[in-house]
Amino acid sequence: MYADAIDWSKNIDPRITRLKELGREELNGVTTHLKLLDQYVQAQAEATTGAVTREPQTLVEPVFQVTPAQASPQRSSSLVGLFTKKSSKNPELDEELREIIITAVIPVWKDLQEKFIKLACHSPEKEPDIKLNFLKSLFVLGDYFYSNNLVRSKIMDEVEIFKPNIVVNLIDFHVKLSIQSKGNKLFESSEWVTPQIDLLIDNPSLRHFRRSIQALSGDNRVYLVYCTLRSVLGKYDSLLPRGDFPNPERMGGFIQRFLRINFIEPGKDRLINPYNAGINSDYSTAFYAIMNCFDLQGDIPPTHSGKRIQRLQALLSYCIVDFMDSYDRVVARSFLPARFRSEIMSVSYERQRKLFYLGYLLNLRQNGFKGSEQKSHVKHGLRMLKKAARESDHPDYVQKWIGTINNLFQAKWRFW
Repeated sequence: MYADAIDWSKNIDPRITRLKELGREELNGVTTHLKLLDQYVQAQAEATTGAVTREPQTLVEPVFQVTPAQASPQRSSSLVGLFTKKSSKNPELDEELREIIITAVIPVWKDLQEKFIKLACHSPEKEPDIKLNFLKSLFVLGDYFYSNNLVRSKIMDEVEIFKPNIVVNLIDFHVKLSIQSKGNKLFESSEWVTPQIDLLIDNPSLRHFRRSIQALSGDNRVYLVYCTLRSVLGKYDSLLPRGDFPNPERMGGFIQRFLRINFIEPGKDRLINPYNAGINSDYSTAFYAIMNCFDLQGDIPPTHSGKRIQRLQALLSYCIVDFMDSYDRVVARSFLPARFRSEIMSVSYERQRKLFYLGYLLNLRQNGFKGSEQKSHVKHGLRMLKKAARESDHPDYVQKWIGTINNLFQAKWRFW
């Protein structure tokens, strides 16, 4: 295992050395992991490379993700089930171990997460896989401490990686690292992240961030969505799947024009008031085109060769429209060209139902089409959208949109 390759006599935080000297087998994996993270942080501080040469997946999963079915004497260092170990000879074993973690493990973890944020959370193009796994491990450990009442809530709120603005920035960094790591293989992979709040919370690849996202205030959630949305949109060309679809670069042009207006307040970890965003006609035209991409999916029958590109475009247009709707619906409409405003107002209720339906469908799809409650939401969303269609002037048009969306996101045969 990678522990065999560590030189425990070189450049070691003395606290980690003392942990190893305690001889507690249950902590071997955690101690080794903290040592690897310490080495990596030191390498970042010294601007050196090659300090961590092992396969990146070995840095987290064997230490933190052992299930009871996988447990073995060789894997007993896992944090999973740490306090469920029993010993008839020493009934105080669990309390003793608990005290060691509180007094010796948590302080090291707290210091290392601060150093990692300062020294390693930049330049996503460098060692993205290693950074992804260390970032994950820091949150996994933190949530373990929190859920097992090993640290008071007040102290936990002071930990750097759990501060709301840091949470947003680290999740955004995770997205950038994933894009750098996977490129055009990221879309629809298990690591794909859709920048919409419910999909961020329920994304299996972000489960180590889940508690932190759920703890964010409403404003910080909108800020998180926008940061991750900008990161994804900014790499549209890199993410574009292979396929035969007419003029995929046209959507890219509208996206770039949309990105020219930055809703993040300069020097602040928050969004500006949309009225102060400096919206211009170029942006308004681009946003209207993106909204049309969402609304007019029914006019583009999916083809086998172009389906993945069309699916990405439909998904991104949904995320943009959904973000602008949550950011400020009234202001978003005022950004549109005047000649289109009456038309937009007349279909706003219908578009809301489209957003709800596709959001429910994407959430269900992201979780493998499992979950009776999620299926119920999808069916309810579909009923509401069909009701809106019947009340509109163009029910056939909405029905075509439903058909295309169901085709693109593999839902047609699953519910009705």
